[in-house]
Parts: sequence; C-alpha cells; structure tokens
Amino acid sequence: MKPVESCLLLTGSIKPKDVFSLKRSDPSVRENDYYNAIIRWLKYNIPVVFCENSDYDSAKIKSISSPNFEYLQYEEHEDLSEKGKGLGEYLIMKYAHEHSQIVKRTSFVIKITGRLYIRNFRKILAIAEQLDFDVMAPLENNLKWTDSRLIIYHREFFDRYFTLYANQINDSSGLPFERALAFAIHALLADNKKWEMLPCYPKYQGYSGTHNIRYTPFYKLSFLKWFRFPLLRYLIRL
Repeated sequence: MKPVESCLLLTGSIKPKDVFSLKRSDPSVRENDYYNAIIRWLKYNIPVVFCENSDYDSAKIKSISSPNFEYLQYEEHEDLSEKGKGLGEYLIMKYAHEHSQIVKRTSFVIKITGRLYIRNFRKILAIAEQLDFDVMAPLENNLKWTDSRLIIYHREFFDRYFTLYANQINDSSGLPFERALAFAIHALLADNKKWEMLPCYPKYQGYSGTHNIRYTPFYKLSFLKWFRFPLLRYLIRL
C-alpha cells in the first residue's frame, strides 16, 4: 500500500435512532466526539471523508474548511432497532463508496470508527505502506471475529467480498458486523488474495458507543495486549 493511494473514512451517526446495544446516544456528545476526532485526523497528510447517517445539521462540522476534507450526510431509513448498529456501519461505508469523490479516486480505504483517535497511527501506517495486502485487520476468536474499529482495505475487498455477507448483518440473530467481516476475509483468502494482521495494537482514544465508557488508556493495557498482534503476525509467517 502506498500513501498516495489511501484515504481515511470516518463513519458516524450523530443522532442515532433507537439502535440495539447503544448507550452513548446523546447527539451533542456524539457531535463533539466526531468534531474533535476529525480535527486531529486532518493533521495527517491524508484525505479525510466523514460520512454520517442521521442527516444531523452540524454547523460545527460544516465549519471545518480543508481541501483534504469531505463531509457526507444522508438519512438512513433502514430499521436498525433490531439489526443493530453493525448494519448501520456497513450502510455508512456503502454510501461513502457510492458517493464520495475522495473514496472513488483512491485504491485503499482506512476505515476508522469516527469518534475515535489512534495515538500510534503513524507507526501502523508506516508499516502498512511497506506491505503488499488486500485487507489488513485482526482476525480473533478462532478466526471468527474482526475488530472493526480500524480496517485497511483495497476497495475491491469491500465491493467484491464484504458485500456478500454485509446484507445479512443482524446483531440480535448472532451475525454482527465483526463476524461478517471475518467471513469476507476468509472468502478473500480462498481466492488466493492477501490478508495482513495489524502490525501492533492500536492505542485508541475515545469512548465506546456500546458501553459509553472511555477506552482503557494505552499505558494501562496489559503486556499480552501489546504483544499479541506482533506475535500473531510472526506465527502466521512460520
């Protein structure tokens, strides 16, 4: 992956409707989360797309002026009250793929949950730029689960593989976004394409939308958390 081929896709929902398993739901709080994250991400020399699905009138985010920033808004009409926020996440990504001029002209998309910031992003990106892959994401829980907060993928992965499973996403019936994403990676591997683990554990900053609690500060993370990703990458290559 080359840096000139990539963009950041930040997914968001400022004013979510009744969604299964979502506790951080106050629109003013969420708007502030997104605004602060966008400002921090714009400090990188990478185009940033923020795609938001509640069509919330955010003067704060509209005030951001940068040639590297694209703000997409629409109103999601899919009923997510039972299927959950995972399906909403996919539909936001789908809308961005179909409507973002930045996404359309780049080969690789770095998808990040929009309210979060990653302190060691430069390190992750520097390593990713040296590798040849179609998707970079952690496969966990017996290879059946993918942490979706940070995914780096070629646009073909989304269009050709993830869409095969994404329309079946339903949190309440046991097929969350993270499992659908893992299934898509397995399908990609079956076609002899390339998957990579994240090179290290991302130092997330922000709050969990599901639990409305702050992510554990990086200096409080366990030794195992820090070293499991590099160890897994090493073992995969044996």
